[in-house]
Amino acid sequence: MIAMYDAFEDRPGILLVVGTGSIAYGRSPAGEIVRCGGWGPTFGDEGSGGWIGRRALSVVAASSDGREPPTALLFPILAATQCEDIQDLIPWAAAADARAFASLVPVVFSTAAAGDPRANALLTLAAEELVLHIRALARQLFTDERAAVGVAFSGGLMERNSPLRKRLEQRLKSAVPGAQIRSEEVLPARGVPPSHNDCRQTVPDQVRARARHVHQRIDAENDRHALERQTESRQSTG
Repeated sequence: MIAMYDAFEDRPGILLVVGTGSIAYGRSPAGEIVRCGGWGPTFGDEGSGGWIGRRALSVVAASSDGREPPTALLFPILAATQCEDIQDLIPWAAAADARAFASLVPVVFSTAAAGDPRANALLTLAAEELVLHIRALARQLFTDERAAVGVAFSGGLMERNSPLRKRLEQRLKSAVPGAQIRSEEVLPARGVPPSHNDCRQTVPDQVRARARHVHQRIDAENDRHALERQTESRQSTG
């Protein structure tokens, strides 16, 4: 949510984060915050790096079977996974986590740039999945996708020159016509709300105040004991 503040401060808007996984956050004009996506690699994270990597393996498997047309993805993927044969991808995938699958994204990018139809179709599908995140939030928080809404991107796959981001921005023009894309880079570390800064600044003051209070109690307790001893001493000598 700190990235959300860097993108919009307290203003309404939608932030899409795409890296190994994917998730989107939206803030309505009334301040309501809603999440979309972020369900994890097993049954979510559509359009993310992990998702693209898994789908790329599905593409090469289907192509090998003859269920889909040939693709140039196979040999670059074998090289990236250090597998000698397509059958070796089975144990590789069984042991892979989301980051390992996401490591195949550069292969998909370069193969798509070289003109491979299947790699291009995969990136188009990934962009479409990400558009659905933004459109769902626009409909929930801003009446519909035609309403003017600020949209910001964050994450490794949303860098300005990313092929995936370019496709996403192009698709948003028709799918979410009210989207006003924020061109500036979103930096989560920069987006600490003032209230958080105030907390960091006031914590030492609170600690010092608490320490003074404790010392005052100790001093008062010592004074009380000293007075009691003096009283007892006078009574014993009297």
